[in-house]
Amino acid sequence: MNLLKKIRESVLEKNYALRPHKVSHMLPEGFDESNIVEAVGNGKILELYHEEDRCLIAGTFQLTEKIKGSLHIVVDF
Repeated sequence: MNLLKKIRESVLEKNYALRPHKVSHMLPEGFDESNIVEAVGNGKILELYHEEDRCLIAGTFQLTEKIKGSLHIVVDF
């Protein structure tokens, strides 16, 4: 099974945690947890950091009916 599929399954099963650093940035920067979940669901892995067991995912979320926002999410696995 590929890594992105595993990450998405974990997110769908709500088997994840947000780090305090991310939570402190969410509302001031205009996004919330549901936006992160959406971005992981449609995103792609940009970089793999095998030595740190993490990756960088870039995805989008629907901000308004006509506007999408972009997110870069660092995921530990």
